[in-house]
Amino acid sequence: MAMQKQLSFHIVVQPMDGGFVATCLETGFVATDLDQDDAVSKMSKLIARTVAFAAKHDRLADIYQPASNELFTEYVCANQPVFCSSERAVRLDHCGLAIKQTAYAAALC
Repeated sequence: MAMQKQLSFHIVVQPMDGGFVATCLETGFVATDLDQDDAVSKMSKLIARTVAFAAKHDRLADIYQPASNELFTEYVCANQPVFCSSERAVRLDHCGLAIKQTAYAAALC
């Protein structure tokens, strides 16, 4: 069996206007929902579909459009007690890739 490549993505989830905004640091993608877990789930699907499409067309480098410096600063501060993190892994066997997504939520868990 061929070895899979692993791509890692980091998500910052922030409360906003009664809901949550999930932003991927590496791609700049944004997903929203009224529920924190659902915002992260939407982001997982968005990343997986984008990576699968990019892998199919041999254009993985095109998906990397980093988020703002301000969001990177918030990510660096994510080890404060009010933040929590969760990890999700997605395997894309058809293109030989595995996706590791770590979400850092700016809400009490």
